[in-house]
Amino acid sequence: MGGGTRTTISSICAAAVASATLAGVAAVPAAAAPAANETAAASVGAYCDVAMQVVAQWSTGYGVVLAVRNTSDVPVRWRRLDLSFPGPIWSVQAWNVSYTQHGQQVTFVPSSSGVLQPGQTVTIGLIYASGSISTPPQPEVTCSPT
Repeated sequence: MGGGTRTTISSICAAAVASATLAGVAAVPAAAAPAANETAAASVGAYCDVAMQVVAQWSTGYGVVLAVRNTSDVPVRWRRLDLSFPGPIWSVQAWNVSYTQHGQQVTFVPSSSGVLQPGQTVTIGLIYASGSISTPPQPEVTCSPT
């Protein structure tokens, strides 16, 4: 695949992530490997939950929107979002967060304060290059009251 094709895929994924971000993300777990625009995984914590929606796929990767939502009645600060991928990671690109990668583990932290009011959601765009979504990563979010 040439450089022009990668640019096109990145542009398509960025547009899909932006579109899905504006449309919102539903936390509905999927029974099998999800197709584009289906939710791949959901995780619930004491104060927040996180949903992952696939918005684009190709043979060597996929684009997703991760939505961290305050499910409590008090303001919370989301501190980190951990993803454990099922295999090696060739490349990760993310929006609205900073991240570190150690092997198959990627940790995202908020670019801003990370404070979410009750019911508020923050979305994170992610492009992952390494394989198919047949085994989606398992997201785990850490939130605490402010």
